Amino acid sequence: MTEKQLEQLDENEQIKVRKEKLAQIRTQGIAYPNDFQRQDLAVDLHAAYDATEAEILEAQAIKVVVA
Repeated sequence: MTEKQLEQLDENEQIKVRKEKLAQIRTQGIAYPNDFQRQDLAVDLHAAYDATEAEILEAQAIKVVVA
C-alpha cells in the first residue's frame, strides 16, 4: 500500500469512530442543540442605521442578534 492509501484508511477509520461516538451521544439526547434564534437581518440593520453616525449609534447601544 502506498502512503496515500494508508492515510485514506486512517481517515476513514477516524470518520467511523466519530460517527460511532455521535450515535452514542444522540442516544442520550440532542447531540448538537441549536437554540439560537435570529432576531435581526443585516439588510434591515443597514437600511435603518447606515445613515447614522457612529458616535450616535455607540451612545444608543442598540442590541441585535444576527447570523
